[in-house]
Amino acid sequence: MSRLSRLVSSRPLRAATLAIAAVAATSLSAPSARAGLLDAMVGPSDVPACGDTGVVETIREKFVHMDANVLHRGLAIQQVDRIRQSHFGNLNSGPVLRRYCYAHAYLNDGPRPKTLYYLIEQNYGFLGLSWNVEFCVQGYDRWRVQDGNCRAVRHWW
Repeated sequence: MSRLSRLVSSRPLRAATLAIAAVAATSLSAPSARAGLLDAMVGPSDVPACGDTGVVETIREKFVHMDANVLHRGLAIQQVDRIRQSHFGNLNSGPVLRRYCYAHAYLNDGPRPKTLYYLIEQNYGFLGLSWNVEFCVQGYDRWRVQDGNCRAVRHWW
């Protein structure tokens, strides 16, 4: 038995090879079949809800980091409420599910709420094993990282 055939015949590698072959085969098939495979592999439950505690905490931590490195104003998000979802799905039949959300964010610079837009992306975290969140507090994107008026993270079309 050759070295390669012994390697491929091992169980873990054989399972990995079959999984790669299945993904490759479905990538050549119709979009609906790809979506069905994606839902079977990673269901919509893998994208946290807009009001999920982990999502809100991640936004708060990233905002403090952004303020410390860009704004230098000592700002922090104290409270987030009126959380709503504006859109959920994949764009252009792509494989990545996205949840678009918006809310009121109360900062420590005054009593008036600011509009917070954010998007939660499926399997965009570390090695594609988790989710990622991108956000924008309207009026606090000095370098327009999320485009003018936070358009990159809100569903506006």
